[in-house]
Amino acid sequence: MKDDPQVRWAKGRTKSAETRTRDGGATAAALFITQITVALVNLPITILLARTLAPEGLGQYQLLNRSALIAISIACLGFPHAIAWASASAQSNYDRRSVVRTAMISTLVAAVLISLGAVIAVSTGLFDADPIVWWCFAGYAATNVAAANIVNYYRGILDIRSIAAIRLSQATLWLFSCLLLAAVGGLSIHSAAVAMVSAQALSLSVGLLKLHRQGSLVGSASRSNRTTIVRFSFRVFPGLAIREWSVHLDQIFIGLFLAAYDVGIYAVAASIALSLSLVSAPLTNTVQPVMQRCVANRETTAAKYFGASLVIVGIPALILAAFAGVLIPMVYGGAFQGSVAIAQILCLSAVPAALSACGQGLLLGMGAPGRGSFAAILGFTSSVVLWLVLIPLLGAIGAAWASVIGATLTSLAIAYFVARELGMRLGHLAGLTLKKIPIATAAIFRVGHGLVRDGMRRSFP
Repeated sequence: MKDDPQVRWAKGRTKSAETRTRDGGATAAALFITQITVALVNLPITILLARTLAPEGLGQYQLLNRSALIAISIACLGFPHAIAWASASAQSNYDRRSVVRTAMISTLVAAVLISLGAVIAVSTGLFDADPIVWWCFAGYAATNVAAANIVNYYRGILDIRSIAAIRLSQATLWLFSCLLLAAVGGLSIHSAAVAMVSAQALSLSVGLLKLHRQGSLVGSASRSNRTTIVRFSFRVFPGLAIREWSVHLDQIFIGLFLAAYDVGIYAVAASIALSLSLVSAPLTNTVQPVMQRCVANRETTAAKYFGASLVIVGIPALILAAFAGVLIPMVYGGAFQGSVAIAQILCLSAVPAALSACGQGLLLGMGAPGRGSFAAILGFTSSVVLWLVLIPLLGAIGAAWASVIGATLTSLAIAYFVARELGMRLGHLAGLTLKKIPIATAAIFRVGHGLVRDGMRRSFP
């Protein structure tokens, strides 16, 4: 009798999981390579858009893009992280198929919500954007949610190859399309929107094809865990949505109070600071499933992750802040000189933002998403109040300082709740984190040295 495709795939995954267990750094290293590759592919696109559209055009594009990202944060309803949690807990092929079915159903719900949002945006003439552009961004949002559900299914089982295939296919087509459009002088807000949704549709197709080959889309599936997934998603949804709003709504507020030019200036600064989150992504992507599987020494595990986040993000943040005055005009052009001071301020917020993301993953792994949601609400509320006060007074710089303060409050609240879940005091957790920084730093350099060594062996056998 021929084996079920998912049975064969599950056997291979079990074997690879055992290998990753023996070398915990391998998974984080593979994710790091994937994230850095995607970042390097996306960097020329950001530069092309900035140089082609200038601050005002880039500001209009960013208002549309941020609106789509906010729609994604609402329409996903917390399912991507719930799917990662459920796939990590699945014990049989029937349970895994059930997770995938739940992901597909949640995708349809998200598509309906996003379509309603697009109808509202078009009918009200929001940001004076062309209806076709709005529908392109709506298509991007819907396909992004679908691809995110699939990626998080693979994240839960730590299948890095599938994650890389899905993400890199999107980034590659996105880069190729923008380069071609720029070469023929056709890069604009309209053409960039079409290229973006096309690239996202490709990555979704890759994800669906992989699920089909593994036998995850068809066949019998359990229904016992679907209610549990829905409940978990609704518990995690507020915190994750508000965390996304904290990242993206600042530019919307600037657009409401100031001009599109100011949004473009701020967007370049924000892109510099947000690039730091890509450096910490391997940690934040693995902390939930690792903590979920961790039975003993949870305090040490949490401290190591916090310490690694401080090192991985803190050092690059200082470097970027120091060289922003040279880097931004040289890369993006003299028209973005006003982005320098804003970028230096936003680099400060990268560290607490990374700690918040790490702490949120720890809380998810310990089955306490509600505490992370409360912390996110606290920080977001403070950011909104500060945006309303500081943007009219200080302009875009006021928005940057508001983001720094809000991110700091969120990280402190999340760290407090992590300590509570671990049965520790916050001061004890902070002290243990500082003690683990040398160990975390050594582990980072050890993984990096291993990557270089393996690369040299492949190049010069």
